[in-house]
Amino acid sequence: TGPMPAFPLQIRVPIGAITIPAEPCRAIAEALAEGPLTFGELKARPGLSALASQAVFQGLLMLAAANLVQPCLPGAGEERRRESVARFNTAMLLQPAALESAMMASTVLGNGTSVPQLDQFILSLQAAGKSLSPLEVLREMDARNIKLRQAGVPDGAAANTLQMVETALQEFLQRRLPIYHRLGVAP
Repeated sequence: TGPMPAFPLQIRVPIGAITIPAEPCRAIAEALAEGPLTFGELKARPGLSALASQAVFQGLLMLAAANLVQPCLPGAGEERRRESVARFNTAMLLQPAALESAMMASTVLGNGTSVPQLDQFILSLQAAGKSLSPLEVLREMDARNIKLRQAGVPDGAAANTLQMVETALQEFLQRRLPIYHRLGVAP
C-alpha cells in the first residue's frame, strides 16, 4: 500500500533477515500495483508467463511476508462495498479521536488497512469539505497541535513550516492518495 520498493529488498523476519529477489518479485509487484489480479491473471502477465507457477507463487508469498501485497476481494460487489466503506471511513475521520486509529476500511481488501496519522488528518480535512491548500492545512495542523517529524529535532521542539506542509501535502497527493483510491479507502 505504499511506494514501489527497490529490489532486491531485505526484510527482517522472526528467524532473521531474508532477501526478496528482484525477479520475479519486481514483475509481480508492478503488475499488482495496477490493480487486483487473480493468480491466473498474474501468471499470464509478460515477464511472468514463462516462469513456473511455483516460482510466481513463491514470489507472491515473499511479497506477502514483507507486507507488500495482500489478498483482496473479487471485483463483483465492490460498488455495494464502496458506499458502506465510504460512510464508515467518513464517520471515523470526523470523530474527535479519529486520528488515534491507524486503520481505515478498504473496499478492495475487505478489511482494515494501515493509514498513517498524517494521511488520516489530510483525509479528514477532505471529508469535512475543507481546503487542502498548504496554508489552510498548516492552520488546521497548528489548531490541532499536529507536528511533522523533522530529522534530528526532538518531537517536542518541532515546528511546522509552510514549506514542510507543502512538501508533505504534495507527497500525499501524488504518491499515497492514488493508492488509497485504488484500495477503496478514499472516495
